[in-house]
Amino acid sequence: STYGAKVALGDLDGDRDTEIVAGQGESPSLEARVRTFRWDGAAVTGWADFHAWDAATYGVNVAAGRTGLTP
Repeated sequence: STYGAKVALGDLDGDRDTEIVAGQGESPSLEARVRTFRWDGAAVTGWADFHAWDAATYGVNVAAGRTGLTP
């Protein structure tokens, strides 16, 4: 895409490995789509590809962080 991507890193599935979260960049024609990948490029099961909001455009910002209370 000529509009780039928004990227964040975090442990999404609790396996202590960092996953990559990517959202499509800002553009009037891009959907608010989020994709997640493992470090080797494989999709993360259960998080692989989804629309943040139905029928939304102009891309999406992404963030990742730890939400669990266990170390």
